[in-house]
Amino acid sequence: MRTQGFSDEVEIKHMKLTSGSFALIVVAALSLQVFAHGNHDKKAHGKAQSQASKTAKVEFLGKGDGIETCPVTGDPVNKELKNEVNGRVFYVCCEGCADVVKKNPELFLKPVEGEKKEQAFLGKGDGVETCPVTGEPVDKNLKGEVDGQTFYVCCAGCIDTVKKNPAAYLKKAKAK
Repeated sequence: MRTQGFSDEVEIKHMKLTSGSFALIVVAALSLQVFAHGNHDKKAHGKAQSQASKTAKVEFLGKGDGIETCPVTGDPVNKELKNEVNGRVFYVCCEGCADVVKKNPELFLKPVEGEKKEQAFLGKGDGVETCPVTGEPVDKNLKGEVDGQTFYVCCAGCIDTVKKNPAAYLKKAKAK
């Protein structure tokens, strides 16, 4: 009888070891999956960002259409990650890819016919108290006008800058 009890104890220990080993294998497999996706994000985003910063001229880097496949990695998109840039809706596989596309949409999204290209706003001041080009206090003697909108600047050079590209430096005046 003593040998039977001893055999039961060994069998119980063996079962505990087996179930413990199985649990460890499951945890390791899940960790590898998370690690693999983490590397996907870092590799794809890092490569895309470094290529984007190295390109002097705009070279298209998109790997997907932004509807079914991620424009940064080419992986299937997550339809819950809906984004918009310049009036265009696109989808990505993860939040990191959304940030990459939003920083340089022309590198990752092919232009669509009729899509409006939005002028980046560069203004640093309001054109009344602060110069729209530099953000410095204005000289009230240096006054300019574009499309019926009056503005002030800090120096004569800034008047020319604003007149060459008013959309980049002046916000449209609100009607009273």
